[in-house]
Amino acid sequence: MKLNLKDAEVLLLIYQGNVLRKSAFGKGSKKILDEMISFGALMQKQITKNSYEISLGRKESFNGYLSSYLHIMKLNDYIKALKLHNPSRSELSKLGVSTKLKSTNPKSGIHINSPDALIIAINDEEVTLSYPKGCALFVHKDNNIAFAEDVLIVGVENFENISGRLKKRDIFPEEKILFIERNKVLQNLLAEVPNRYLHFGDIDLAGISIYQNEYEPIVKDRGCFFIPENIDLLLKRGIADTYFKQEKKYSSLAGNTDVMQTLIERIRAHKKIIEQEFFLL
Repeated sequence: MKLNLKDAEVLLLIYQGNVLRKSAFGKGSKKILDEMISFGALMQKQITKNSYEISLGRKESFNGYLSSYLHIMKLNDYIKALKLHNPSRSELSKLGVSTKLKSTNPKSGIHINSPDALIIAINDEEVTLSYPKGCALFVHKDNNIAFAEDVLIVGVENFENISGRLKKRDIFPEEKILFIERNKVLQNLLAEVPNRYLHFGDIDLAGISIYQNEYEPIVKDRGCFFIPENIDLLLKRGIADTYFKQEKKYSSLAGNTDVMQTLIERIRAHKKIIEQEFFLL
């Protein structure tokens, strides 16, 4: 259970001696209220048929319930922590609030790599990206990434493509390339930097839909979808099964640009798609 900001502020008023209507609490607080009443932390008095007043019960029970069941040592500090914008675990700890209140996903971030020894900065510290096959640098979402504006960001779908040996110089002739795993963290990064963006992935209707709806609105004219020069030859050797699985779902898909519309028409003409793994050695 987690106590939200509004209910925490209501509880603080009650702790300070105020008597408030039960309706001051949110709908999601019923379980907490019932438990605090049964613990003797709060007292409930019926005013009308459907109206109740809530007042402070025993202070020791009130504080004991908050600390034992909600991991809240001091209600004032807890409220201050909730008012912070996305407080980190360290910020919660400094305020005397249990870090158990903030769950963290250790995999919440991005894997990055580069075909060359590209120098970037992580939290103002220089890092050289030069990792062998099967390896990549993982950067947690709370860290700051900085790199030169002339670096081409290539968004790829998964760790295998980040750490794999892409035919990099055959399909990415750029001098400075930064491969980044595609997820919400990358989207946030793209919204902050001016770099060009290349969307690399499956050349199919689903991939085009993802690019046009999730990435193109962010990168606009500095972004593009990876389309190899020999696209027709590759589509002839592509996979038909995946195309027919997507055909109905994306029957109304149209390109946002002439280039993307032409690509969609080629895919539909060949009735095949190209998986990104084709470009892995």
